[in-house]
Amino acid sequence: MPTTLPANTQALMDDIAVVPIYSFFGGIFAATTYGVAFVLFVVCFRLLLRSTKRTKHMRRLLLVYVSFMFSLSTLALLCGIVLHINTTRQSFWLFLESAGVIEEYRFVRRLVPEKLLDWSMVVATWAADGFLLWRCCVLYDVAILSWRIALYCLFGILILLLFLSGCFYAIPTDERALNLVVFSSITLSVNVVICGLIVGRLVYHQRYLRGAIGRGYGSPYRRIISMCVESASLVVIFDAVAIFLFASPPIFKRSPNVFVPIVTQIYVVSAFLIIYKVTREEPPAGPSSLRTADIEEAMNRLETSSTDREDPSARYHHHNAPVIQMQALPIR
Repeated sequence: MPTTLPANTQALMDDIAVVPIYSFFGGIFAATTYGVAFVLFVVCFRLLLRSTKRTKHMRRLLLVYVSFMFSLSTLALLCGIVLHINTTRQSFWLFLESAGVIEEYRFVRRLVPEKLLDWSMVVATWAADGFLLWRCCVLYDVAILSWRIALYCLFGILILLLFLSGCFYAIPTDERALNLVVFSSITLSVNVVICGLIVGRLVYHQRYLRGAIGRGYGSPYRRIISMCVESASLVVIFDAVAIFLFASPPIFKRSPNVFVPIVTQIYVVSAFLIIYKVTREEPPAGPSSLRTADIEEAMNRLETSSTDREDPSARYHHHNAPVIQMQALPIR
C-alpha cells in the first residue's frame, strides 16, 4: 500500500515528472553558456598576455580577474550537475514510493552544493557589477568636488544594495525562490543605472568632441557604448526572465537550482565580453578625413578668454601633417 508522504517531500512529489525535465534542459543551457565562457576566457587570457597597450600591473590584474570569474563559472556548473543528479534520483525514489514499490523514502537536501551554487552566483554578480562600477568611476573622474562627492555617494549606495541583496539571497532559508526574485530585481535595477551612467557619459564626450573637432571623430565612443549596452543587456534580460519565472509559475518556485547556474554563466560571459572587445587587437582603422589643420581651426573656435592673445599658429607647426589614425580607447 502507498504510504503517506512527509510534508517536506510533498512539494517535490507534485512535480515528480516535471522538475527533472526542467532541470535537464536548464543544465544543457548552462553547459552551453559555460562553453561560451570557456572560449571567451581562453581568448581574453591570450590577448591579455600579448597586449602591449596596458601596463604590466593592469594586465596582471585583469588576468587574475578573468581567472577568478572562470573558476566561479566552473564551480557553478559542477554544483548544478550535482544538484541535477540529486533531483533526478530523489524524484525516481519518490515515484517508487508513491507507487508502493518501496517503503517511505526520506528526502535529503544537498545543502553543500546548493549553498556553493548560491554563493558562486552572488560573487559572480558582485564581480561583474563591480567591474562596471570601476569603469564608471574612471569615466566620471570629474574635477568639481561637489559632483564627485555626489557620484561617489551614488556608487556607494549601489555597492551597498548589491552587497545586502547578495547576503540576503545567500542566507539559508526555505524561500529561496522569493529571495532570488528580490536579488534579481535589485541587480537588474543596478545594472540599468550603471549602464545608463556609462552611456550618458560617453554620449556627452562624443557630442562635445564632435562639436569641437568635427564629425570625423567619435567612432571609438560609439563602439564602447555598443559594448556596454550589449553586456548589460545580457544581465538585464536574464534577470527579468528570472523574476518572471520565479514570481508566477509554482513549478519554478520549487526548483530555483534550474536557473541559478544559467544566471551565473551569464554574469561571467557579460564581464568577459567587455574585456574581450577592449583587449582584442584590431587592425588599424582606415584613414580619417580629420587633419591637424581641422583641429587647429576647431581649437580657434573654442577660444573663449579675451586675455589669451597667443597666436594659434604657434601651437601647431605642421599643418600638412599626415592623417591622424583613430584607435579604440584602451582600458586604463
